[in-house]
Amino acid sequence: MIERGGLERLLAAHPQVRRLRVAFSGGLDSSVLLHWLQGLALSGYMLDAVHVDHGWRAESADWARHCVRAAAALGVDCQVIAVNGRPAPGESPEAAARSARYAALAATLDAGSALLCAQHADDQAETLLLQLLRGAGPKGLAGMAADAALGAGRLWRPLLETPRARLRAYAEQQGLLWLEDPANADPAYERSWLRQEIMPRLAVRYPALTRTLGRSARLCAQAAAAEEALAAADLAPLREGDTLRVDGLLALPAARRDAAVRGWLLERSLPLPSAAQLGALPELLTAGDDRAPCLRWPGAQLQRYRGRLHAFAPLPALAAGSVIVWPEPAQPLCLPDGSRLELRPVHGAGIAAARLHGQPLTVRYRRDGERFHPAGRRHAQTLKKLLQEAGIAPWLRSRLPLLMAGEQLVAVAGLGIACDWTAAADAAGYALAWQSQAASATMPRFV
Repeated sequence: MIERGGLERLLAAHPQVRRLRVAFSGGLDSSVLLHWLQGLALSGYMLDAVHVDHGWRAESADWARHCVRAAAALGVDCQVIAVNGRPAPGESPEAAARSARYAALAATLDAGSALLCAQHADDQAETLLLQLLRGAGPKGLAGMAADAALGAGRLWRPLLETPRARLRAYAEQQGLLWLEDPANADPAYERSWLRQEIMPRLAVRYPALTRTLGRSARLCAQAAAAEEALAAADLAPLREGDTLRVDGLLALPAARRDAAVRGWLLERSLPLPSAAQLGALPELLTAGDDRAPCLRWPGAQLQRYRGRLHAFAPLPALAAGSVIVWPEPAQPLCLPDGSRLELRPVHGAGIAAARLHGQPLTVRYRRDGERFHPAGRRHAQTLKKLLQEAGIAPWLRSRLPLLMAGEQLVAVAGLGIACDWTAAADAAGYALAWQSQAASATMPRFV
């Protein structure tokens, strides 16, 4: 008997959800979930399934066909999505497959849809132990959430409090046919090793193992939620644009400071540092500006400048001396670092449209010795000095696009327009818009 309580709580909490989409691998757990949901005949809800083909094995296509047939036998449509689940260097196969799978599944959801996954109580217990062995904190030890956002929709796990044995009993009673993934019995995979070698031994000594570990996961989830709420409160007075005030961070106790920075990084969709990497944060916050303090880890970096902490993904290298031709100024120009320039029509401001018309435009980056006379200044100065005075962060100074008309410097993105290229008060002009993830929100986007 599978209890409906978990599903009913999810349905009640999200009345906007009308489509239930089952993540259908064809294994025992998802076969039970799909069969059970179809048997409930929920009024007012659409039920369908989606199978992700990771392309790992020659039989992947056979598995996809099995899922389509099994779903059709229940009167349920099943969509098959192929993904590349092969791991990158240094990435575990499980993590690579999971990332690819959830990215593909998220893309199928809208605001009225929920993806239902068949993870159960034993899976939750294994997850908690794996996270514990990896040294996770409360958020990791919370395991899998029964309800979470995924893409534009929701991710639900209605069987999270149901033990594996109950699902197997249901499958056998209903005469279901399912696929057995060889990886589930391969001890080369962490979870399989834990399931085959460790969990049975623990269960002999602790018969209520699955239930008690599930309770621990729920308690850790509560602790993680409390930590996140405190971190959000701590962050509020520290924010300046998309940076944080260093003095405010230093005033926080270490544990709260670390939690605030982790929360801030998650907001920015950046990977989190390890505990050891985050342990170097105080040194970063207190180092002299002349040391260009920086803290890096795969996928992200922190930099401090003029009392503010910045976070961003690693910046791609720029080819020395590169010149980018802007053939159609009426269209945005995509630059090699992923940023974008655009000329937007304005009146009485920006770059003089009359002067710009017909000029061959190019974009390049700083070289040594450029001089620039921006509008509003009495005379030209070195670009280096102007960037320092404007408070442009050192790691951005070599990345600011310089708009050139022939050999004349027209404008510097994020800084200003040359005085002899500025539109008159009664004339048409163009604002130069620069969109870049690397640039701070406190930097001008238009000049």
